[in-house]
Amino acid sequence: MEPRGDSEQLRALHDEYAQSLLSYVAGLTRDRASAQDVVIDQWRSARRRPEVLADHVPEQTVEDTMQQTVDRQLVHAALQTLSIEHRQALFECYFRGASIAEAADTLGVPPGTVKSRTHYALRALRQAVDGMGGVA
Repeated sequence: MEPRGDSEQLRALHDEYAQSLLSYVAGLTRDRASAQDVVIDQWRSARRRPEVLADHVPEQTVEDTMQQTVDRQLVHAALQTLSIEHRQALFECYFRGASIAEAADTLGVPPGTVKSRTHYALRALRQAVDGMGGVA
């Protein structure tokens, strides 16, 4: 493959999954600014590094894909255990990437309520995942 094609494929993957990845990393770091640094800056710096060619490309194992599917289903099921208010707060802040103020405006509640709902929603989500045998 030519390098231009790889770059276009990488950009397409980034465009499709960047927001989901950012939301996931934000959940891990619990800091949106740090998550943006991890997802965006490291992706850009990786583009500047010279490409390294190898004789052997490691194969992706089937378990990785299966585990991602199981994890996705587990999180989906755990989300269904939350109240609608908690799901809305998580959707706005983590999946849409809205700031607290933006989420408050969209949901029609004060910013403190959004903070409280996201805090308790994440706590309940962790408990639900743990109860379903997952690792939060």
